[in-house]
This record gives sequence, structure tokens and C-alpha cells, in this order.
Amino acid sequence: MKTTNLTASLSLLFMTFLAGCGGGGGGGAVAPPPPPPPPPAVPMSAAGIWIGQAVTPDIPAIGTSFEFPDSDGFVIGAAPFTANFQGGETQTTGVTALYTNGLFSWHVDIAGGSIDFLTPGSTLSLFTRTVTAGDNATIQVLDENGVEISLTAVTNIFQQIVVNRDPATESLIGSVVITVGSGEIVIDQFVLGYPSTASTDDIACLLAPNNEFVCVVSDLTTGNFIGAANGTYQVNVNQVTGTGSLYAAPGETLIDGSLVAPLTISAGTVVEDTSLNLTVGNLGLSIAVTSAFDTT
Repeated sequence: MKTTNLTASLSLLFMTFLAGCGGGGGGGAVAPPPPPPPPPAVPMSAAGIWIGQAVTPDIPAIGTSFEFPDSDGFVIGAAPFTANFQGGETQTTGVTALYTNGLFSWHVDIAGGSIDFLTPGSTLSLFTRTVTAGDNATIQVLDENGVEISLTAVTNIFQQIVVNRDPATESLIGSVVITVGSGEIVIDQFVLGYPSTASTDDIACLLAPNNEFVCVVSDLTTGNFIGAANGTYQVNVNQVTGTGSLYAAPGETLIDGSLVAPLTISAGTVVEDTSLNLTVGNLGLSIAVTSAFDTT
């Protein structure tokens, strides 16, 4: 009898142990509770003084071979580097002799036409001819002040009009005027280029804890002050964005001839107290800023 009671007691104890471990009744093991979520990332601080360089690229040329239909004026390029075409009509006639590239060209009749450049250029190239022999037309190129640079009589054989201006000593190209006395002319393969803006300049920025910033830009070679910027910035983990304005130094102008222009900061990254790299958009250009934290 004692053996039987001991066996029953051991069996009851074993079943109780299994039930406590989830092994009784054929059920699966109970999964451990999930770990707590990681704490949210703390944004790095971008506050401090940063010293480095700003690399500005050249302005890309704008151009067109008019491979699209249009009869009410059109604009090519992206502000502030645009060409505004008025008058005439882009079309294809199937006559290959009226195109130097593609199947379309810009046709201008006696109503005339014009091309105005929001930012003056330093080089101009286009091909032109009259549609038939005996048509009478001229193409006049004006500088940014409206003064004539060149005047070309158009013939019935394609000719290339090329204008080059030295930005250091000459006024830039501001517009083109097409005058048609009789008949019609076509224009194809238009290209406008801009003075070189490629530069590497010194830059120093103060980013304040209240999310305001101010920067000064100086010539890498001469050390002369050439511009400044201010605005506000934000940091998300290690990503830096912001908006503000760029100002030309007294006696200087920005690349489009203006004295002040908006800027944006995008794709910026910061390593606290170490490095700050920014992509700054200004006047259609993407300026790369690399800088190091100034421990002093």
C-alpha cells in the first residue's frame, strides 16, 4: 500500500511539473516574451563651427533641335537658365533639306520671332536658312543691354551663326531677334552656353543650437570675401536639410547677375563634432560642401 501511494504521489508531482513547463496535455512550448524595442535614434548635433570647401560646377549649356510640335511659344532649360522662344512654329514638312538634325525645325514667317535669355550667355550657335531662294530675312544678336552684337542676312543655304563673348571684357548675349521681310526661314540645332562657374572656394559656417546657420565664402586663392549665406537647418538622425539665402559680397554678383538668391540644403550628413557634408542647391546648380569641425 505504501508503494502504491508513493507511485501515485510521484506521478502527480511529475504531471504538475509538466503542466508548469507547458509540456502537459501535448501543448507546444510557450515562446519567451519579445525583447523591448530599441530606443529611438538620437539626432546628432550639427551645432558648431565648420571649416571646409565649396565646389561649384559649370552651368550646363542648353539647346534644342526642335523635335516637338509647337505653335504658341515655348521655353527650354530650367530657371534661371532658360531660352524663351516667341513667334514662329516648330514643325516638320518632310523636306529633309530644311533640317540639319532630326525631322523638325523652327519655322519663322513675316510675323518674325525672338529668343530671350533669362540669364545672359557667353556662346551662341544655331543653323538657319530661308525656305526658298529670294526670301528676305535677318538674324540679329543683342547683348544683355540690348546693343547689337551681330546682324546676319539669311540665305537659302544652311549657315551656322556663332557668337562668342569674353565675360571678362565683353557684355554677354541677351537675346536674338528674327526679322523676315518676305517668305520664311528655319532655325535648327540651337545651343546657348554660359561663362564658366567652376570653382573651389573656402567656406566657414556657424550652425547654432537654435537651428540657424550663417556661412561666409572666400576665394581659395586670394582669400577675398565673395559671398555669404544664412538660414535654418534641421537634423534627422544624421541627415541635414535646410533652406536659406545666398548673398553676393559688395561689388560681386551671383552667377545669374543677381545679388541674392534662395538656396536649399539636401542630402547633407553630419558626424557630430567631426564632419559636415552638404549638397546645396542654388540657381539651378548643385554645390558640394565638405567641412570639418573646428575644435577651437
